[in-house]
Amino acid sequence: MLVEIRKHFLKTSTSVDTEQQVITGFVASKSQVRDTQHAKKLLRQCHNLRKSDCYVMDRGYDSEAIHRLIREVLHVNSVIPLRSWNADFVGGTYRQEMATRFNDIIYPRRQKR
Repeated sequence: MLVEIRKHFLKTSTSVDTEQQVITGFVASKSQVRDTQHAKKLLRQCHNLRKSDCYVMDRGYDSEAIHRLIREVLHVNSVIPLRSWNADFVGGTYRQEMATRFNDIIYPRRQKR
């Protein structure tokens, strides 16, 4: 059986203000990239358009660098669940905070319909 390999990609990432139901940022790439590679540009677009008290993201954006950008540069809170690597150790100050004190009240709001 001949299997065709997909050679064309369009990766898109969007940020949304869930209270106002407004798109606040959009990034597209023609290549296969990870969510974390779009995060910096997306967060800056969003923050320039509409200041937020908290950025709530899915686990694809879980990295200490993204938490640092949100908290230390943009000076707001971040809620990003940990990616499950089945590891006993969680690296990074903010990632350790997510492991011990994840906000189960704020996180479901990212899926507001």
